[in-house]
Amino acid sequence: MKNSAGAGKPSRGHELLLVQLVFVSLAGIATLIRAYVKVFLVGRVTSDDYLIFAAMGGYAAYAAVAIDGVVNGATGQDVSQLYTPSQAAKSLLGWYLCEAMYAPITLAIRASVCIVLLRITTKKAYRVIIWINVGVIAVVSIVFAFVMAFQCSPPSYFWKQVFGEEGSCIDKRIVMISVYVHSVFSAVSDWCLGLLPIAILWGVQINMRTKVIVAVLLSLGMIAGVVLIVRMPYVTTLQPSLEFLYVSVDVAIWSVMEPALGIIAACVATYRPLFKTWGFGWGSTRRSAATVSHGYGRSQRRTGHWELHSQTDLNRPPMPGDRNAYTESVISGEAPSPETKIAKTTELIDTSDPAVAQSDSRKIFHERDWS
Repeated sequence: MKNSAGAGKPSRGHELLLVQLVFVSLAGIATLIRAYVKVFLVGRVTSDDYLIFAAMGGYAAYAAVAIDGVVNGATGQDVSQLYTPSQAAKSLLGWYLCEAMYAPITLAIRASVCIVLLRITTKKAYRVIIWINVGVIAVVSIVFAFVMAFQCSPPSYFWKQVFGEEGSCIDKRIVMISVYVHSVFSAVSDWCLGLLPIAILWGVQINMRTKVIVAVLLSLGMIAGVVLIVRMPYVTTLQPSLEFLYVSVDVAIWSVMEPALGIIAACVATYRPLFKTWGFGWGSTRRSAATVSHGYGRSQRRTGHWELHSQTDLNRPPMPGDRNAYTESVISGEAPSPETKIAKTTELIDTSDPAVAQSDSRKIFHERDWS
C-alpha cells in the first residue's frame, strides 16, 4: 500500500488486512489458552494438541505472508492503480504460498478433531466414520495442495510472469474445480465432525447440562464449514494475473477466516478444566469432601441416615481434558421404616481437575445434591 490509488477502483487491501489481523490474533490467543490448560492444569500434552500447535504455527506464517502482500505488495489493488511489477510479484508470491499452505493447515486442524473424537468413543460405527472422514479429507487435501503448488510450470511463473518470464499455467477451470471440490469435502467433513459429538454423547450417562455443553463445544467446528459454503460463490477465478490481485479479495477474506475458526473451535473444546477452576461447574450439584475406597463401603453421615457406595472403573468416553474417571453408585436413605424410599444415583467424577483430585487419587470431592 505504498502508492496512492489512481482514478480507478479504491484499494480493498485494508479489508483483508483488518480481517487477517483480527482472526490471527483470536486464533493465537485461543491456542495460548489451550497450551496453558494442557500444560499447567491437565499436565499432559497429547497428539491432538501438537497438531493444533502446528496448525497455529502454519497459520501464523500464512497470516504474515498475507499481511506482507497488503502492506508491501499490491494485494487488493486494481490494475488502474499505480503499483510496480515488483509489488505485484510480491503479492502473487504471497498468494502462491498461502494457497500451498492452506490445505496442510486445515488438514492438521481436522486431524486433531478426529483424534479427540476417536479418544471419546468406543463404538465401532462411529470410529469407522471418523477414520473414513480423516482418510478422505487427507487425500482431497493432498491433491488440492499439489494442484495449487504446481498449477504453473515452472512454479515461479505464478509470480514472475509480471516480469515477462517464460512459462505457462494450467487451465483456470481446473483450479476452480479443485477449489470447489476441496471446499465441498471440507464442509462435509466439518459438519460430520460437528454432529458426531452429539451422537456420541447421546447415550453417555452424564447429566443433560454437561452433555449439552460438551456437545456444543465439540461442534463449534461446523462454523468453519459454513464459512466454506459462503466462500464458494466468490470463487470466480484464481488464474494468476494483475487483475487477480483485486478480484480475489473476497476469496482471500473468507479463506483467512476458515482456519482461524477451526483452530478456535478446537481449542475452546479443551477449556473445561479452566472453566472449573474459575468456578463454572458443569453440573448443578453442590460439592462436599469424602474419601472412598475400591469395592464397597458404608458411611454414616448423620443419625439414621446411611449410604452405600460402589465404585468401578468407567469404560466411557472421557471429556476433553480428562485423564481418568470412574462411576460411583450411591444408594442412600433414612433408617428402615415403612416410609423409607431409596434413591440411587450414578455420577461421573472427573479426577483430572486439580480442584478435584488430590495427591492420593482415591481422595476426591463428591458432587451431589442431597435435597
